[in-house]
Amino acid sequence: MALGMKFLKWTLFMLVALTSVGILFAWQNGTHLYNKQPTRQESTDIGTDDVRPFASAYIGTSYPLMTEVKNDTLVIYNRVSKCASTTMTWTLKTMQLINHFHVSTENMPLIQMEFNKQERKEFAERLLSLPRDTVFVRHFYFVNFAEFGLRNPIYINIIRNPVDRFISRYYYARYGFKKTKKSNVLWPKIPISFRRMNTTLEECVLTNVTKCFEVELYKPMMMFFCGDHFNPRCGTLSRFAVERSIENIQKHYLVVGLVEDFPNTFKVFEKLLPRYFEGSWKKFQISPEKNLSKSSHRKEPSENVKKVLKIALKTEIEFYEFVKKRFYEQLIRLRELKMITDDNDSTTT
Repeated sequence: MALGMKFLKWTLFMLVALTSVGILFAWQNGTHLYNKQPTRQESTDIGTDDVRPFASAYIGTSYPLMTEVKNDTLVIYNRVSKCASTTMTWTLKTMQLINHFHVSTENMPLIQMEFNKQERKEFAERLLSLPRDTVFVRHFYFVNFAEFGLRNPIYINIIRNPVDRFISRYYYARYGFKKTKKSNVLWPKIPISFRRMNTTLEECVLTNVTKCFEVELYKPMMMFFCGDHFNPRCGTLSRFAVERSIENIQKHYLVVGLVEDFPNTFKVFEKLLPRYFEGSWKKFQISPEKNLSKSSHRKEPSENVKKVLKIALKTEIEFYEFVKKRFYEQLIRLRELKMITDDNDSTTT
């Protein structure tokens, strides 16, 4: 009897021990990875998440590709910094005179881009009170109007290759646009130190790429789509930010175009939002902003620098590849529906 009790106690002890080890292992390899709550100061941490290619799996699964012509009275372009948004805004302002709609822009140094819950509600209500047939343009992180029982407007945007964007932003912070004199136009209230001003991109990236991201105050493109305001994970190059951004794009964005393919981006804009974009490609081609708004003094870095940046920006690149794949599948579908043709077309694929 005593022997049996000892055996039972030993068995129970082993079961508890094995269960505890299993829970600890699962936490270390799964839950911990997704539930980690970094502070705002940690928002530029890179390379801490596992990266699993999954962009293809998201296409056409839960959300259909957007192929219907929209005549919504409010279109929101929450422009992503250093993604040709200045040229895009100029084009819209030109088209408002031709297609008779209204462009409402808000652009100023250090503009507020994230809001608390009350500010989000007031912001959404203010935008819905704008005149009919308005395109609202501003740098800000995605706001879900449905959170407050309000109708969501049409969202659009444009992004670019993350490595190219970082390089462009590095020079923009020091020299501004080509149309401006050498000046610190990005943070006029936070002067760049002499040492930082004279640190080359090569030195910054190859010395310590994580530190380079921090001192350059790098903000991932995903922050403009993640939309989980004041959740620090939206400001990280993390799995959470990738998946939340993709979900919001599939649910709420009619089109997210590509800087690398403006011809086809405008084709899709013109077909799905003709009220605002009909004829916009021709105007874009003659835009004086197209070349003048490029970063001044830009130099192409070595392949070694690009390689380091690709590794550091691996989650942002994964996000970009998803958007790219979604865009081209959308374009193909519009061609299948005969909404877009390449016959006698001045644009190229």
